[in-house]
Amino acid sequence: MYAGRWGRRPPGWAGAISGLVTFAVTAFFVPTVAWGVNWIASVLVIYALGSYVVALTVERRRAMRLGLPEPGTDGTTSFAEFVVFLAIAALFALTALGLTVYGIANELGANRGEGGAALGLGVAALFVAIFMGLFASPLLLARRRR
Repeated sequence: MYAGRWGRRPPGWAGAISGLVTFAVTAFFVPTVAWGVNWIASVLVIYALGSYVVALTVERRRAMRLGLPEPGTDGTTSFAEFVVFLAIAALFALTALGLTVYGIANELGANRGEGGAALGLGVAALFVAIFMGLFASPLLLARRRR
């Protein structure tokens, strides 16, 4: 998108990898009050970008193999974003399941404060998983075409 403005090509793999490493190193060596949130955000960004790179690579190779235009060009649709939404939904669903089990175990073990917090975070993670799963639905894409 910005390549024409400065006359250079986008950074590609080297730029993406160096950006991810810089983000991870900064989050590790410059902890703040929300140190845990930095770690979670770092892992989530790396996870989402990694799944996007894999999905886009698969789409491009398929298009080249079939002699079609690249996804997202010439009126074609790219499904890579939906794959990322689905990957994030799956991650949050597993997190919600883990937090729910942890919360129930703490509630039964008479550690109600920690159990209640884990159950509340599990509900929040499930809420995110449901909505990310809805956005990952190809039915929304089909509806948008009409």
